[in-house]
Amino acid sequence: MFSYLAYQSNLIVLGVLFFVAIAGCIVAGTYVGNRQGRTHVETGFTVSQAAVLGLSGLILAFSFNSAAARFETRQSLIGEEAGAIETAYLRADLLPASKEAPYREAMRAYVNQRIAEYSLGADQIALLTSWERNREAQTALWKIGSSTAENAPRNVELVLVVQALNQMFDAAQAEESALRNRVPGSILVLVVMVTLISAFLDGIGFAASGRRFVTGAMVAILLTVVLTTIFDLDRPQQGFVRVDLTALRLQLQEMQ
Repeated sequence: MFSYLAYQSNLIVLGVLFFVAIAGCIVAGTYVGNRQGRTHVETGFTVSQAAVLGLSGLILAFSFNSAAARFETRQSLIGEEAGAIETAYLRADLLPASKEAPYREAMRAYVNQRIAEYSLGADQIALLTSWERNREAQTALWKIGSSTAENAPRNVELVLVVQALNQMFDAAQAEESALRNRVPGSILVLVVMVTLISAFLDGIGFAASGRRFVTGAMVAILLTVVLTTIFDLDRPQQGFVRVDLTALRLQLQEMQ
């Protein structure tokens, strides 16, 4: 259930849920603070509030940095795969005339499949189907390249075609691993829980200082944006921050 909310639910709905939960914790904290009295709140909650808020900031920063690093990795791998695809496609000129056209057609189908994979998000069934299609496309290309090289083992040019295919498949494997690499669910649960607790303590602090609506709303919005962005960064082509597939799409256009 949490995995679905994190990676497959509508991101706007998820952000609204975060805002409502955070705002509710702030309101609850303000209510508790008012019941306790300002003097008691100021003396009893200052240290614990500072500790939890510091922990919350640390966890949010760590999670955001980790998600951003994975996003940058996925983006860089797109460029690497596009370069490997270009090399493998250009080496079609080294194949015999009878093999060149099927090879180029298989390459175009393969690149289309790679682009389509990024729109699947975290749907495990769809991803498994997509990866199976990738394997089939790779097998078709490999049969063309390897069988041709086997028939002429002394032809260094044909060996170069096989090497280019190997590099292209390795790049695809690295991308698939990057797509599967996300923030562990247990970490996300911890991030959300600590954020809600810190929002509750913020509400108590607002009661002590006399600040109410404006400050509470700003805190709720800020925490919601940070949390939503952390989840968004692990949705390569479904959220607001998307992996740029321009390199692959331009490569596909050049193949037409």
